[in-house]
Amino acid sequence: MTLTTSAFLDRLSKHNFLCSDTLLVEDVAFNPDEFLNGLGRLGFAPKASSDGLVSTVHEAYDPVDFNKQSSNFDFHTDGLYYSAVPEFVLLYCMSPGNGMTRTAFADTRPVASAILKDPQLSFLQHTEIVWVGKDAADYAQPLLHPHPRTGEPVLHATARGFVRPRVTTDQIAHTPSLREFITIQQRLFNLLDQNIVERHEWQQHEALIFDNCTFIHARESLGDNPDRELLRIWFSRDSVRSDNRKH
Repeated sequence: MTLTTSAFLDRLSKHNFLCSDTLLVEDVAFNPDEFLNGLGRLGFAPKASSDGLVSTVHEAYDPVDFNKQSSNFDFHTDGLYYSAVPEFVLLYCMSPGNGMTRTAFADTRPVASAILKDPQLSFLQHTEIVWVGKDAADYAQPLLHPHPRTGEPVLHATARGFVRPRVTTDQIAHTPSLREFITIQQRLFNLLDQNIVERHEWQQHEALIFDNCTFIHARESLGDNPDRELLRIWFSRDSVRSDNRKH
């Protein structure tokens, strides 16, 4: 059954967004303006990306902007250039194109838990993830951080960037060598791959909302897909006013 945007908002009003495991899909006749206008009564506020409140993910053969590509786009957290990343992301499928492109979601909670428990990974607690933006600027966030609503340990990820130590003088003696640090990072990515919980194959008119703090996502492409088109909207609780972009 295809929901109207109004019915979709009504259904969302009954969802427990205070939990950390939001990953839901509905078939919707989606009106982005109506959705944006309805977020306020749900206690949310939209958050603009560099493309505005509504972004289009569509192949334009742009070598810099991942939103303008249909090729592989590794695991990442949306909005790393904000001091507080958007809590939720909505993706809406205008067209799946040739169906050769899916979206993978990995749950970072068990990965963060492993970092805290495994002595060989524990150094990652003292690192930050650095996103290299379209403007070639660096935007850093802690790799490991508490979930903004539940306090559970979760982590950020980036497809274009790097992980770097963030240590104090008393931690220098315990800083791994470069070779060891590369091995630690490889184990991290192996854990992320092991915790993929969904590989979503898109159908037209599907609206998918996920928790951007718990789940990182990736575009997995089996080939060129020039007709694939998704809409993307970021939003957070209205009480979250950390809208400042990092500089």
